[in-house]
Amino acid sequence: MFPSPVSAPTAAEPTVSLSQVVPSSLSAKVRLVREAWGTRIEMTCRYADSGATGPTAYRAPRGYAMFVTDAQGHSLQVATWTAVPGSTVEPSGTTGLAPGEIAAVDVRSVTDGRVLLSGSP
Repeated sequence: MFPSPVSAPTAAEPTVSLSQVVPSSLSAKVRLVREAWGTRIEMTCRYADSGATGPTAYRAPRGYAMFVTDAQGHSLQVATWTAVPGSTVEPSGTTGLAPGEIAAVDVRSVTDGRVLLSGSP
């Protein structure tokens, strides 16, 4: 078995802060890592704590998905995860697209497909 090559970060790898499309408790930034086969997308996603406490403060996990969109407008889901208020999650996804072919990275609600956050490299 051959070891997997590990990409070292370079200054050319853009970091993109995603902007809110609809009001939510989420914030995220992504780093696009060029690979020989395409791109690895590393995300840090924060779900702010509402500050609610007590027995009525239910902290239900919510499902999220990371999508990449190419220049022709084709979107592809590359990762899913769940998060609860007050958590930070670091999902990653991969695509055969080169970083320069990625027009946007979105975080969407798994429940209804709504785009919550979006950013362009």
